[in-house]
Amino acid sequence: MLLFTDHSLGAFPSLLPAFDRPGGDRDQSEVVVLARASSAQRAVAAMQRLGLELPVVGVPDRLYGRHNVRVMPWAMFVDAGGTIWGSSLVNESWQIEKLGVIARARAAEHEHQARDQAGARGLAP
Repeated sequence: MLLFTDHSLGAFPSLLPAFDRPGGDRDQSEVVVLARASSAQRAVAAMQRLGLELPVVGVPDRLYGRHNVRVMPWAMFVDAGGTIWGSSLVNESWQIEKLGVIARARAAEHEHQARDQAGARGLAP
């Protein structure tokens, strides 16, 4: 999951349980924080104050614009190939969980359709 945010994440304490799930279905290694390059150091300090060990990557403002991120925190579920399966403003941990469910369902449906199409063309084993 990509999380567009900055030091303001501290204003959303109800989001923190989504990143603190020992033994749960998401660990902190699956989350990367994207902060504007100009505020990346403040974002790192905020993550440390919140007890989160999330990697913070400073990105140019145009990346926010490319993905229409106007307000934060904004979450995106992205697969290894770069396909965005879910994207939304989030301010509660349940919203991240629900967005993850939606993203996984969309990805699974896409994979199912691709297999069906391959089978219809005689390409499936």
